[in-house]
Amino acid sequence: MNLFGKFCVALFLMPAVLSYAQITPVNTVYISQEVCASENFIDLSGWLPDNAIMGGSWSPVTSGGTGIFDPDADPAGVYTYTATDGVGTYSVEITITIVDPPVSTHAATTLCSNAGPVDLAAFINNASGTGTWLPGLSSGTGVFNPAADPPGIYSYVVSGPCGTIVSEVYVSVIDTPDPGTDSIISVCAGNNSVNLFDVLGGNPDPGGFWTPSLHSGESEFNPQRDLEGTYTYTVGNDECGYTASAVTVSIDRAPDAGSDAAVELCMNSGTINLFSLLGNDPDTGGTWFPALNSNSGWFDPLSDPAGVYTYRVSNGSCATSEAKVTVNLINTGQEPRLQLSVTGSLNYNMIRVEIPEAYKYHYSLDNAIYQSSNIFENLEGGKYTVYIREINGCGFYTRDVVILGGPDFFTPNGDGINDFWNLQISNIGYTVNIYDRYGRPIESFNDASVGWDGNFKGSPLPSADYWFLVNFKDGSVKNGHFTLLR
Repeated sequence: MNLFGKFCVALFLMPAVLSYAQITPVNTVYISQEVCASENFIDLSGWLPDNAIMGGSWSPVTSGGTGIFDPDADPAGVYTYTATDGVGTYSVEITITIVDPPVSTHAATTLCSNAGPVDLAAFINNASGTGTWLPGLSSGTGVFNPAADPPGIYSYVVSGPCGTIVSEVYVSVIDTPDPGTDSIISVCAGNNSVNLFDVLGGNPDPGGFWTPSLHSGESEFNPQRDLEGTYTYTVGNDECGYTASAVTVSIDRAPDAGSDAAVELCMNSGTINLFSLLGNDPDTGGTWFPALNSNSGWFDPLSDPAGVYTYRVSNGSCATSEAKVTVNLINTGQEPRLQLSVTGSLNYNMIRVEIPEAYKYHYSLDNAIYQSSNIFENLEGGKYTVYIREINGCGFYTRDVVILGGPDFFTPNGDGINDFWNLQISNIGYTVNIYDRYGRPIESFNDASVGWDGNFKGSPLPSADYWFLVNFKDGSVKNGHFTLLR
């Protein structure tokens, strides 16, 4: 190409070169940084990208010189770095946030075992939500659950521009207070003190207090100084609150069986109430040992043996009180000659007591009503016990006797009146054998029978006198006769 041609080419290309030189492109990079307020001077160029153009300028100008940031003097905000090279302009905007250094917290809290979940963040100053709780809690957050998390030290760890800060919360868990369960107790007035705490049911916690207060100032109930009633035991604390149980105390009066006694009795003395012999106003309602035949305190010389009889009386929690009565029965000496004579017929009987000096005795058929006469008349048939007691002594004697009773005749004619003959005896069993005047056996029956109907082997016997022989169950035997009338 000749010179002209080269010139033309150069002339053609020149406008393009001039146009490129007029374009100044700007590339901007945006950066955010947190700065701890406690840090000293910071060189902002340390945050520039590695490919940044050096030699540029900062805007606004920092107090520490070009690109030197002082958190104590320079405000937070946007700081721009600008640099230009032959190609274009390079810009970096750094947004600075000043962060106050967090304060480490050491706290402690006490929770009740029945309390609900508690957020441990409430006990520290730097719970920004960006930290971590160690050890981890069952909630996965900072919420402590007394039912699921163990007591101990829980650390909240926060890392940031100011370094790593650890705050601690010491959590202690106390059991829900247990006052035990209600109870009732009876205390004898004369006994020693009783510890009401030991009376409570369940497993009560110690350290509570009693209302009303006891004279001992503690749990000891003294029946001689404290009043009966209900005593409330309260236990608890500010974390779990207070709860209570109660012991109801009644005071039993000590029983008094009275004082010992002794008595001498005749066999004919009759019954006597041993309780009346005890001294010092004994309590009623006790029991006698050994038991008397009366099943009470009445002693009968005829049925109860001589000896020592103990009266025992109790009252609730008190020990049994005892008193003794010694009973001696006076020997009556040699028994006098004594016999009973029975006279009369089937429908009229009399008992006579044959005894020397009969006026010295009284006589009875029931040991209750006595008479001076030794004769008992107009008696019905049956078994009797005759009681003889000495008027001015201890002599006392008894005899048993059976007397007959029944009709002198009967009329077995079928009119419904006197058609059967039988004895009229109700208080002893017997067997009757009937004979004719020749001694021939006619009939035999016992006390359960209606009697004899006047027949022999189904045939009526004639009017006549008939004889009978009676065997009583006590072994005695009697005989007599009666008349059959047609």
